[in-house]
Amino acid sequence: MLIRFVILAFIFVTLVNTSPSFAFDENRQHAPVVRDANKFTDIRIRLISPADKKIQCHQLTIQDKNWQKINFEDLPQNKHFCIRAWANIDTAKLSSNPSLLIGMLGASSFYWDNVLISENGEVGASKNTEIPGVITTLVRIPEQGLTNGLHLLSGEISTFHVGKELDSIGYVFTIVNEQSLYSSILLLSVLSAFLIGISFILAIIFQLIYWLYQKEVSYQIFSLFCFTSALILSVEQAKFWLEYTYDWHAFRLFLIYLLTFIASLLLPFFYLFSEKSPKKRIVSFVILLSLVVLSFVTLSYDETSSLLFFGSLVSALIINLYAVIYTNKDKVNVFIISLSLVFLYLIPDYFIEFGFSIVFIFVVMTMLIALIKEMQSNKLKALKAQRIKTELLRRNMQPHFLMNCLTQLVELIEVKPTKAVEFIAVLSDEFRQLTVQSDKKQVALSDEIKLCDNHLTIMSFRYLQAYQLIIEGDVSEILIPSSILHSQIENCFTHNEISSARAFKLIVDKRDGRISLILKTPIESRVNRQGTGLGEKYIKAKLAEVDQVNKQTSKLQISTFSSYEENKYWVSKYSFDELSA
Repeated sequence: MLIRFVILAFIFVTLVNTSPSFAFDENRQHAPVVRDANKFTDIRIRLISPADKKIQCHQLTIQDKNWQKINFEDLPQNKHFCIRAWANIDTAKLSSNPSLLIGMLGASSFYWDNVLISENGEVGASKNTEIPGVITTLVRIPEQGLTNGLHLLSGEISTFHVGKELDSIGYVFTIVNEQSLYSSILLLSVLSAFLIGISFILAIIFQLIYWLYQKEVSYQIFSLFCFTSALILSVEQAKFWLEYTYDWHAFRLFLIYLLTFIASLLLPFFYLFSEKSPKKRIVSFVILLSLVVLSFVTLSYDETSSLLFFGSLVSALIINLYAVIYTNKDKVNVFIISLSLVFLYLIPDYFIEFGFSIVFIFVVMTMLIALIKEMQSNKLKALKAQRIKTELLRRNMQPHFLMNCLTQLVELIEVKPTKAVEFIAVLSDEFRQLTVQSDKKQVALSDEIKLCDNHLTIMSFRYLQAYQLIIEGDVSEILIPSSILHSQIENCFTHNEISSARAFKLIVDKRDGRISLILKTPIESRVNRQGTGLGEKYIKAKLAEVDQVNKQTSKLQISTFSSYEENKYWVSKYSFDELSA
């Protein structure tokens, strides 16, 4: 589409300026009056029926006024016919290296002033006898045929291998500067190859990021979008890179349509999975259904592609508007998509020809910037969580904590050696579990409870109490972010001096794929304010990791954490989607 537009633009730019000119001779007495210099006008055709034994298409003296007058793009499909067109050659205004450029779907033989200049395939009276020709033919016009005055271009054409009925099978029919045309095609091929190469490289890079760095669904979708776009550009360029016969053209158009459908689906999907959009499954289904419905509208391939682009851009715009309104996202995406929609609505033909490439460039740039920002954000979150995790582990091994434990151990060795052995076992077990959990993102709730029981046992030795954790609810087959309960129980002793053996309580609730935990720790003689320290920052960082994982799935509920004082207890509430191993 892009290439066709540029070639047509080149043709119109490089055509020689027109001016009134008249030329007649005795051999052209039946020619019409042609005023435009170096252009084909008054194109006429006559269908050839199987009963016609010998049709004269090329004689200069043939009377063709009764033949049907048509535009070249309206050539009949699945027919056998003759075509005649006159050109008023003005050598003073003729470009250098003049050649005849014909782009059409058909087998043909063309004559210039009754002299054969081109055979493309083999013209036949039926599909069985026709041998398809290539789509584009560039023929050097004989020098002896480039004299001032009227000249006849005539052709015999058959179009039995078109296949599906198309809007048009005649694309270009004009005189061009051969050297300039090849230069333009080369430039366009280089630019297209550059875009294709960049698209393939981006597709590979984000596949590697997905598999080696972070399995974020948006990375995978972006990679597939780049890959599909590269295929669209490659198939579009195929008519210049490959001289295929015209019977493959309908298949090529269908392949472009299919790839366009996939790209139109991936574009809104990328934005959908990049943002915390609600009801992803329902929205995804609505987008898919909308594009399927649009694809069945009876239009030409180009018009259907435009319709799919329109549906895709509207979906992407709605998703980005939601992100701007509810999550304060950047408005750049909304601006670019809105401009694309205006462009597509006002001048759809130009959008079909080269708009996709322009939109693709800008969309890829914004996607790339957004993904880089997201990767940086994820990296910072991971570093923050790791730093907090390290600080918590260090806090459990800080000198005064160890000193208190060692002091308690010395006293137990002197008074109760058996208890001292138990204390050493419990203390070493807690350090071992903390070290193991520091390398894990999630642990079984039962393992976390064991770690909490260990810590309560240590504190029971230190304060000569019998602390215990009472569990309400089923803890089996539940995974939670590591150490989120232990850090709050530890905070309880950091911020309070608990002199009585009051119970710690944990309420567990699991329903509809959602985990809710309520931890109640006693408050007595408060040392300093609870709820603003490193422990709660760690919990929020761990729950943020859960949300990051959930962005890769259809789970959309945000993890929550809150803590407050109630009836001499510090209440910590956790709520997050069920984790998978």
